[in-house]
Amino acid sequence: MAAAGLLVGLAAAGRELPVVALTCALAAIAAEPRWHPRRDVPAALVMIAWLLSAILAPLPGTTIASALPMLACVAVVGGTARLPPAIARALFAGCLVMAVLVLALVTAFELARFGELRSTAYPGLPGWGGFPEIGLLGAMTLPVALSLAIGRGPRAARAGAVVATLGAAAGVVLSASRAAWGAALVGTVVVVVARRRGRWRAVAGIVGAVALLATLAVVWRRPQPGGGAVAAEVAVRSRAEAWGQAVQLWRERPVVGWGPASYRQVYARHFERSADAQFHAHDAYLNLAVETGVLGLAAALWFGGVVLAGTGSRFAPGGTMMAAARIGLVGGLIAVAVRFLVDYFDPAGSGMRVMLWLSILAGLRLALEAAPDSASA
Repeated sequence: MAAAGLLVGLAAAGRELPVVALTCALAAIAAEPRWHPRRDVPAALVMIAWLLSAILAPLPGTTIASALPMLACVAVVGGTARLPPAIARALFAGCLVMAVLVLALVTAFELARFGELRSTAYPGLPGWGGFPEIGLLGAMTLPVALSLAIGRGPRAARAGAVVATLGAAAGVVLSASRAAWGAALVGTVVVVVARRRGRWRAVAGIVGAVALLATLAVVWRRPQPGGGAVAAEVAVRSRAEAWGQAVQLWRERPVVGWGPASYRQVYARHFERSADAQFHAHDAYLNLAVETGVLGLAAALWFGGVVLAGTGSRFAPGGTMMAAARIGLVGGLIAVAVRFLVDYFDPAGSGMRVMLWLSILAGLRLALEAAPDSASA
């Protein structure tokens, strides 16, 4: 029921989504309370660091409630990781279908208005964000779908994965997000390299990656919300400036930071500008360091490393769709880690469903390791 609640929450819940997600995650944890030190110690440290940062925050309005969306994401990872393999497989399939449907709707919408300004929101898709969040969703989905498409398994399932791969690739391209393009390519390369034993499948993956790379040129100069095309060098300079400003803010409170969800307020006060002038650090790691200090960042990196490394069972490079799902999840999470180098996504912001989807996939990365390779996904 907790797994079903997370899936339904992606489609049904509104601004209360963090509360719904946290409730479902706690229900999953209560159903399987066994402590796994390697997985749960870093998760607990992340929560402690964020709560400590909220308690010691010097800014008015920064409370423990400010940390709720982030804490919900960590709890969702821990709860999903505890799901039995059969339920985890069903949740994995449901989440993948939902992501592909969202990307297909966005692709149709963007094709209908191709050449216009990039979309900051999509009709009928509240909580999924605009072009940056859809780019992130596509960058996560593409390696997963590609791994299933070029892996072993029933022909019908692989055919469906091919369609999902094309849909995810289209969503990434039409998001017109350069960072999403690069992240998706990194995730694709990870999957192709991991599947190198099947030569024709690797060739198919490489051809798909090359096709994606070639298609990027079509929308490289697409108009952006500010009007006109923004050259790559301009985007690089603006991010470099944002990174420098974030470092300045971090140096003032390097240990515990300014408090969760405080970046906008801190930036406006420090640089005497409107709170809307620079709403994040254009780097998830720097943004986290400013808000929760080195303690919060170190705990989050440790937790992320544990998710990528798995629980110590083994990395399964061949054989079944279950093995392909594991490889795809690793590729997708690596793509996210790359994407986070140049942007920040607020779990309480307009793309809250994308962040919940990421948290579920991170938990499934651990839960599916418990599934035997002989099982089919």
